[in-house]
Amino acid sequence: MKVVRLLQDTQAELEQELEDDKAVHEQLSCWCKTNEQEKDAAIEAEKAKISQLESSMDASTGKIAELKEKRKATMDEIKSDTKALSEATELRFKENKAFHGSETDLLEAVDAAKNAIIVLSKHHPELLELKKVAHRLLDPRVSQLLENSRTMGKASVDYLGHFFAEC
Repeated sequence: MKVVRLLQDTQAELEQELEDDKAVHEQLSCWCKTNEQEKDAAIEAEKAKISQLESSMDASTGKIAELKEKRKATMDEIKSDTKALSEATELRFKENKAFHGSETDLLEAVDAAKNAIIVLSKHHPELLELKKVAHRLLDPRVSQLLENSRTMGKASVDYLGHFFAEC
């Protein structure tokens, strides 16, 4: 009887442990299913994000290549423009130097003509036309034009040439 009771107690204990194990198994099973579903969903979301980032990376790589090419073209254009600017500056410097040389010659010629007219008008007072030219040369506007020619450049000298051509 003792053995039977011991076996019955053991059986009751085993049944109780079985119920406890079923409850723990059900909780663990639920946790595993829920955890597995969450992890699967997270894995799928991350795979989608990886695909999106890879395509974005490919687009960005293409854009980088395009911008590098555009930058290279722009730098080439800048170099070309800089070279053209330096050539134009050099040309303008040469033209300016030549202009100043001719301007100096023209100003000296104007002064010489002015002096010649004054001298001729003193020796030949009957030359009315000569007096008109002398008065034009002594006119303050002519002095102003001569002064402007030093600052304004070739346009003033052209104007003076036209002015004397009218005389």
